[in-house]
Amino acid sequence: MSKSKSTSKDSVPAEPFPAIAMLTSRLTFIAEDECGVSAIELLTLWHARHFGREFVDDQTVILRQELTRLLKAKFGYTDGSVSKLLKGLQDKGLIVRAAVSTQERSQLFGSHGDARVVILNKAGKLKIEEFKNRIRIR
Repeated sequence: MSKSKSTSKDSVPAEPFPAIAMLTSRLTFIAEDECGVSAIELLTLWHARHFGREFVDDQTVILRQELTRLLKAKFGYTDGSVSKLLKGLQDKGLIVRAAVSTQERSQLFGSHGDARVVILNKAGKLKIEEFKNRIRIR
Protein backbone atom coordinates (compact mmCIF):
# COMPACT_ATOMS: atom_id res chain seq x y z
CA MET A 1 0.00 0.00 0.00
CA SER A 2 1.48 3.36 -0.97
CA LYS A 3 1.40 6.48 1.14
CA SER A 4 -0.82 9.20 -0.22
CA LYS A 5 -1.13 12.80 0.74
CA SER A 6 -4.02 13.58 2.99
CA THR A 7 -6.75 15.51 1.26
CA SER A 8 -8.98 16.08 4.25
CA LYS A 9 -10.37 19.60 4.54
CA ASP A 10 -9.16 19.67 8.14
CA SER A 11 -5.52 18.86 7.42
CA VAL A 12 -2.87 21.36 6.47
CA PRO A 13 -0.66 20.40 3.54
CA ALA A 14 2.97 19.79 4.49
CA GLU A 15 4.50 21.65 1.55
CA PRO A 16 4.56 25.16 3.11
CA PHE A 17 6.37 24.08 6.29
CA PRO A 18 9.93 23.89 4.90
CA ALA A 19 9.51 27.35 3.40
CA ILE A 20 8.06 28.72 6.63
CA ALA A 21 10.91 27.18 8.65
CA MET A 22 13.53 28.66 6.32
CA LEU A 23 11.87 32.08 6.30
CA THR A 24 11.49 32.14 10.08
CA SER A 25 15.11 31.21 10.68
CA ARG A 26 16.31 33.80 8.13
CA LEU A 27 14.21 36.59 9.66
CA THR A 28 15.43 35.63 13.13
CA PHE A 29 19.04 35.75 11.88
CA ILE A 30 18.52 39.22 10.40
CA ALA A 31 16.90 40.51 13.61
CA GLU A 32 19.52 39.06 15.94
CA ASP A 33 22.78 39.16 14.00
CA GLU A 34 22.26 42.21 11.83
CA CYS A 35 19.93 44.40 13.91
CA GLY A 36 20.93 43.41 17.44
CA VAL A 37 17.46 42.49 18.73
CA SER A 38 15.78 39.16 19.30
CA ALA A 39 12.76 38.19 17.25
CA ILE A 40 10.47 38.68 20.27
CA GLU A 41 11.99 42.11 20.96
CA LEU A 42 11.33 43.09 17.34
CA LEU A 43 7.77 41.78 17.55
CA THR A 44 7.22 43.80 20.73
CA LEU A 45 8.48 46.98 19.06
CA TRP A 46 6.33 46.33 16.01
CA HIS A 47 3.24 45.65 18.12
CA ALA A 48 3.77 48.87 20.05
CA ARG A 49 4.12 50.84 16.83
CA HIS A 50 1.10 49.27 15.17
CA PHE A 51 -1.31 49.26 18.12
CA GLY A 52 0.02 52.20 20.14
CA ARG A 53 -1.25 55.76 20.16
CA GLU A 54 0.57 58.83 18.90
CA PHE A 55 2.38 60.55 21.72
CA VAL A 56 4.66 63.57 22.16
CA ASP A 57 7.73 64.09 19.96
CA ASP A 58 6.72 61.50 17.32
CA GLN A 59 6.71 58.72 19.88
CA THR A 60 4.12 55.97 20.22
CA VAL A 61 2.62 54.89 23.54
CA ILE A 62 0.93 51.62 24.42
CA LEU A 63 -0.45 50.32 27.69
CA ARG A 64 1.97 48.01 29.48
CA GLN A 65 -0.93 45.68 30.26
CA GLU A 66 -1.67 45.27 26.54
CA LEU A 67 1.88 44.10 25.85
CA THR A 68 1.74 41.83 28.89
CA ARG A 69 -1.54 40.31 27.72
CA LEU A 70 -0.10 39.63 24.24
CA LEU A 71 3.14 38.11 25.48
CA LYS A 72 1.39 35.91 28.04
CA ALA A 73 -1.36 34.67 25.71
CA LYS A 74 0.68 34.09 22.57
CA PHE A 75 4.16 33.27 23.88
CA GLY A 76 3.67 31.91 27.40
CA TYR A 77 5.49 34.76 29.12
CA THR A 78 5.14 35.40 32.83
CA ASP A 79 4.92 38.82 34.46
CA GLY A 80 8.59 38.52 35.35
CA SER A 81 9.68 37.58 31.84
CA VAL A 82 7.69 40.49 30.39
CA SER A 83 9.45 42.85 32.80
CA LYS A 84 12.83 41.40 31.81
CA LEU A 85 12.04 41.79 28.10
CA LEU A 86 10.95 45.39 28.52
CA LYS A 87 13.96 46.19 30.69
CA GLY A 88 16.21 44.84 27.94
CA LEU A 89 14.51 47.02 25.33
CA GLN A 90 14.82 50.04 27.62
CA ASP A 91 18.50 49.28 28.28
CA LYS A 92 19.03 49.24 24.49
CA GLY A 93 17.40 52.69 24.32
CA LEU A 94 14.47 51.52 22.16
CA ILE A 95 11.60 52.13 24.60
CA VAL A 96 10.85 53.98 27.79
CA ARG A 97 8.81 52.43 30.58
CA ALA A 98 6.78 55.11 32.28
CA ALA A 99 3.49 56.00 33.90
CA VAL A 100 0.95 58.50 32.67
CA SER A 101 -1.44 60.53 34.72
CA THR A 102 -5.07 59.49 35.05
CA GLN A 103 -6.02 62.36 32.76
CA GLU A 104 -3.42 61.37 30.12
CA ARG A 105 -4.55 57.76 30.22
CA SER A 106 -8.14 58.79 29.76
CA GLN A 107 -7.25 61.09 26.84
CA LEU A 108 -5.00 58.51 25.15
CA PHE A 109 -6.91 55.31 25.77
CA GLY A 110 -10.39 56.41 26.80
CA SER A 111 -10.38 54.42 30.00
CA HIS A 112 -9.19 54.38 33.57
CA GLY A 113 -6.93 51.77 35.12
CA ASP A 114 -3.26 50.91 35.30
CA ALA A 115 -1.23 53.94 34.27
CA ARG A 116 1.93 52.03 33.24
CA VAL A 117 2.84 52.52 29.61
CA VAL A 118 5.58 51.64 27.18
CA ILE A 119 6.77 54.46 24.95
CA LEU A 120 8.29 53.51 21.62
CA ASN A 121 10.82 56.23 20.99
CA LYS A 122 12.59 57.34 17.81
CA ALA A 123 15.39 54.79 18.26
CA GLY A 124 12.82 52.00 18.55
CA LYS A 125 11.07 53.13 15.39
CA LEU A 126 14.42 53.33 13.60
CA LYS A 127 15.21 49.75 14.70
CA ILE A 128 12.02 48.56 12.99
CA GLU A 129 12.99 50.48 9.84
CA GLU A 130 16.50 49.03 9.97
CA PHE A 131 15.04 45.52 9.99
CA LYS A 132 12.69 46.32 7.11
CA ASN A 133 15.54 47.84 5.07
CA ARG A 134 17.75 44.79 5.63
CA ILE A 135 14.98 42.61 4.25
CA ARG A 136 14.46 44.91 1.25
CA ILE A 137 18.11 44.74 0.18
CA ARG A 138 18.09 40.94 0.03
